[in-house]
Amino acid sequence: MTNPSSAQEKKLWEELICDTSSIVTSSISIRSVIQTIISQDSLSNIKPQRLLFGRKSRTNNTHWIVIDSERLERDDSLDSLSVQYLKILLPHSDVLYERWEPWLINIRKDFLNKRDSLLREFNQTNHHLELRVISDKRTSKDQQIFLKKGATLANLSFHELGLASDFGIFRNKKYTKNVKYYLKIDSLAQKYHLRWGGNFVGFIDVPHVQYYFNSAELIRNHPYLGIEYDFYYKIYLKRVAEKIALGEENLVEDSKELLVELNNLRKKDPCFCETKDSEQILFDYPENYIENKDVLILVDEIKSVFYVKYPNQNLKKFRIGSWK
Repeated sequence: MTNPSSAQEKKLWEELICDTSSIVTSSISIRSVIQTIISQDSLSNIKPQRLLFGRKSRTNNTHWIVIDSERLERDDSLDSLSVQYLKILLPHSDVLYERWEPWLINIRKDFLNKRDSLLREFNQTNHHLELRVISDKRTSKDQQIFLKKGATLANLSFHELGLASDFGIFRNKKYTKNVKYYLKIDSLAQKYHLRWGGNFVGFIDVPHVQYYFNSAELIRNHPYLGIEYDFYYKIYLKRVAEKIALGEENLVEDSKELLVELNNLRKKDPCFCETKDSEQILFDYPENYIENKDVLILVDEIKSVFYVKYPNQNLKKFRIGSWK
């Protein structure tokens, strides 16, 4: 007999379904539009130079703004977070932290203060050892290399967000991997309210410290970062399902908690599914649109749909629905 509480828990992390069987009258958020686009595998290797974003209002007027990776060319309607969501589709710095620096700068300062306090106290109380920071911010490319080598299980690391560091311990000026020395980090990490990688479940990482307990806690504190994890939504689902099938559900509790938070964010917004209409002709191209260089998005609030066109790709149309 299935435990009702466990059945309920399972539903919380399972994949949500986008239901477009009936017309949904709901405001179309930019976050939900970008979330839909980044889930399309065919777009991952395309790097447009600019993004043209249009919104057709219920007065049938279309307002366009032009965004490139460095600046907003003209706009009087979008808040800074909405612009940041749109910029996700454009080429950006290899370090994810730099994309979100205006939102994370004070959190990173707090992390560095705590990390450096830990380091100083360790070195003051362990005279035969020296603790050094050997890794701090990390590029997305480097993270994927670590992932392929099996040196991490994280598709998106706190290192990429500037909220994690790796220590190295040196004994007699020689780097050591002896775990017994790294165990000394545990109590200091707790003292300074950091999480030590030696307490991770499923992948022990003794040189590692990070600011938040896990990615779910990060998203609860910074919901806007959930969209970065949406890139890997299917991977988290697959990982959890595989571990449950092997009887190793305890190893993916963090992933389950992350999926719950991502689903909670999704439920706040409408969803979109690509339609296969025989006619997908867009008449609202702006005058300065360059087909082979720009990505174009048009949100039609009258029909509750949006259109997207990447350089040298066909126009795609998405219909609004609700998450089930």
